[in-house]
Amino acid sequence: MLGGLVLASLFSVGLCAGGWSVVTDSAKQAEYEQLLVGLGSNSLGVDCQTTQYETQVVAGLNIRYTKTCSNGDVCTFKVWQKTWENFLQITEHQCKTAKRQLAGGFSTVSSTDSSYSTYETWLSTYENNGQLSLPHYTVTKIESQVVQGMNIRYTLSLAGHECTIQIWDVPWLNKREITTDTCSVHKRQLGGMPGGFSTVSSTDSSYSTYESWLSTYEDNGQLSLPHYTITKIESQVVQGVNIKYTLSLAGHECTIQIWDVSWLNKREITTDTCSVHKRQLLGGYNKVDASEPAVQKCLSASLDKVNAMTNSMFRMVEGQVLDAEVQVVAGMNVKVRFTTATSSCMNNDMGLGKTAKDCPVTTNFIMTPSTFDAHCFISLDQQVKATVHME
Repeated sequence: MLGGLVLASLFSVGLCAGGWSVVTDSAKQAEYEQLLVGLGSNSLGVDCQTTQYETQVVAGLNIRYTKTCSNGDVCTFKVWQKTWENFLQITEHQCKTAKRQLAGGFSTVSSTDSSYSTYETWLSTYENNGQLSLPHYTVTKIESQVVQGMNIRYTLSLAGHECTIQIWDVPWLNKREITTDTCSVHKRQLGGMPGGFSTVSSTDSSYSTYESWLSTYEDNGQLSLPHYTITKIESQVVQGVNIKYTLSLAGHECTIQIWDVSWLNKREITTDTCSVHKRQLLGGYNKVDASEPAVQKCLSASLDKVNAMTNSMFRMVEGQVLDAEVQVVAGMNVKVRFTTATSSCMNNDMGLGKTAKDCPVTTNFIMTPSTFDAHCFISLDQQVKATVHME
């Protein structure tokens, strides 16, 4: 008799145990919507509106929401409520779109989407708490996939290679974890590869940081180098990061390598062929290429001397550099032997310091080239003193 009364009461409110009933009462709809909002389900759908509410009597009450979203998704949420236990839980969440039925089921998240910055923050959080340890990287793509929760897949550019990190987020269980990480694996592989170095672009923000590391070692006396030019900076991911500097030193290449482990506040020089090369240069002259900056400085100052001794209307420049040598002292001695030719520049103050690079040789004048021997001293503050003799 009691069972009949319970069943009758269920029918009286339009509900059947085991079956779903559509809720049309606006007050009930508002009550159910507030339950869903309280469970934090807003993050589970993008700009979605509930288009249907249904209920099902079980040991408590199941409430099923059908949401239609602006991107065409149709999502359903199922909430299980037991009022006498103050119990409320999302037990089902799924979205159906033609795109998510494809293999993989991921959709690209636009960088203009409000969720994009949220997903970037998730990645940063894992770095800050030590669960991810990555060198400098660039996020090239973020994708999302609706599962029992949400998969967020990050495509990163790491040392010139692509890798992926995937995070699974279930907000109603307060659960978020990394389920895929090919970046940390790739980082370890880079450290074990022969060479394993990637060139750092001079436009990269880290380039100036690495330059400052080298300058710091000079300032504190751990490196003592004559005038040099950085021709390349490379990085290699190891247990930390190796930074390799290729320098042009007195016309020869040498390398300095610095090992940095930021989380241990540790940085040290592990390779230095430049200081060895400097010691080899001391005491004698060494032949160098004409393009070496010290040679070009000497050539520029020497040409100014040559032009001051002539009454030519046009500036004389080098026709050919026949020989160039340098000697490292407290500064640098430079010897240059060169021929001269007439350029297209006027021999006036506007032409001072210019070589054939800035004043091309003209073919309008045919003359026998003169040969000059120049000796320059370049001080530590880059002041140049030149003496020139004609052969």
